Amino acid sequence: RDANMLANRLNRVDDGKGNAPVTGVIIDLEMGDAGLALLDQCKQHDANLTVVAFGSHVATQVLRAASEHGADHVMPRSQFSSQLSEILQMLCAG
Repeated sequence: RDANMLANRLNRVDDGKGNAPVTGVIIDLEMGDAGLALLDQCKQHDANLTVVAFGSHVATQVLRAASEHGADHVMPRSQFSSQLSEILQMLCAG
């Protein structure tokens, strides 16, 4: 949702919330620049952390930007929705 929440999860801060190691991050590119900033934050924390980014099929610039910012998997929302089960299995396998 925001940089502070993401930092807490990545750094496993004991704040009463889930504190398991992060094996992957899913970013909705509808967040615009904030979504790309979260993507950058993930990759700066751990370049090997798997990031899946999805957005509108017509938002080709933001989809391309997500690839350029290092997202491992970038896809339109329809593909994300249809493959969600597989994506979650992949991320959980870490």
